[in-house]
Amino acid sequence: MRINHNIQALNTYKQLSVNQNNMSKHLERLSSGLRINRASDDAAGLAISEKMRSQIRGLKVADRNSLDGISMLQTAEGGLSEIQSILQRMRELSVQASNGTLTLDDRDSIQTEIDQLTFEIDRISRTTNFNGKTLLSGNIDATAFMTTASTQISHIGGGSFQGTITGNEEVYLSFLEVPSDGDSLIVDDVTINFSSGTVLAYDSATDSATIDVDGKTVEDILDDIKQILSDASLTDATAVDDLESYTIVDNALVIKDAGSGLDVEYNDPDYAPKPDEDLVELMQIGSNENEMLEIRICNVDTASLGIAREADHTTLIATPGENAKAGLDVCTEQAAKDAVEQIDIALNIMAMQRSNIGAYQNRLQHTINNLGTVTENLTAAESRIRDTDMAIEMANFTKTNIINQAATAMLAQANQMPQGILQLLQ
Repeated sequence: MRINHNIQALNTYKQLSVNQNNMSKHLERLSSGLRINRASDDAAGLAISEKMRSQIRGLKVADRNSLDGISMLQTAEGGLSEIQSILQRMRELSVQASNGTLTLDDRDSIQTEIDQLTFEIDRISRTTNFNGKTLLSGNIDATAFMTTASTQISHIGGGSFQGTITGNEEVYLSFLEVPSDGDSLIVDDVTINFSSGTVLAYDSATDSATIDVDGKTVEDILDDIKQILSDASLTDATAVDDLESYTIVDNALVIKDAGSGLDVEYNDPDYAPKPDEDLVELMQIGSNENEMLEIRICNVDTASLGIAREADHTTLIATPGENAKAGLDVCTEQAAKDAVEQIDIALNIMAMQRSNIGAYQNRLQHTINNLGTVTENLTAAESRIRDTDMAIEMANFTKTNIINQAATAMLAQANQMPQGILQLLQ
């Protein structure tokens, strides 16, 4: 018998500590409802669960995006529907004007209404918008050959963008396309012009150079720009004295201020909306990159529909984006018949566009249904990994609690065992 080391008590205490740790975990899971409360509970399960969570949250946002897309399309269709109604009224008036029983004054009255209806089509086309984005005027978003996320460079009007870079900010000048003839970029005092078929090496006298854009890719243009900046720093250091570093990352020229303020400017004379092109919107309808739906809505102003006329009612205005000065001529019987034919063409265009809008809406509705199903299934899978099964956990807690009480009682008994030594001392 030993007095200095009570092995039975030590063993019982070890078992009691294990039981108490298990009870603590069971209580934590029961109170939080989660099987995994920290990475050590299930490292692999946590990694899988977090990946699923990112997918689930992305799917929920994609669902909202799809709903927003349907709202946008419904707004566009509302405008298209009204334009179609106007065209139907114009056709009705044109048919009426074709009747030989009408007088000149009768046709003049019809012409007045035709003109006003034409102006209204242009107004609807210009003003139908969703969240500030005009929907029925074609590609109204002007884009320059270059863009940047830096708030220190701003649009100053037309196709000119400029600013002064200060601090330690690395500015990404991202090329969206190959520059056109007449575009330019100014970094510090170095002016880089872009031209078709013209190449001029860096000239320290003018602090400028010209890059030929014919047959070039964005990567080629960036290599040329980097070479020009290198030549400028070697031949005329004062031209780039504010430039600390310049490098190429993907399709961007990355520059950094040396400390005294770096002037940057780029100009794109072609920077303008393109009403002759479709409005293209990319809807993010999935939780991952590039899960997009491309929506196209064409310009439906009177010039695009072929019914815009100059003030003489006969000269065609064929440039999209230009407002009609008058409507189709219905002042003679033959002119009214010709107007019916032209309006029929416009009605066909509108019917096709509304059909496309409806198809987009139906597709988005199916997308929403699919997103809901996937979200539900992923949530169920993530729950099986992460959530506590309350019935099992309560059973385990009850078992551990009983074992813990028994271990506590046995520890008390183990602590009593050394007292038997007192019988030997009597």
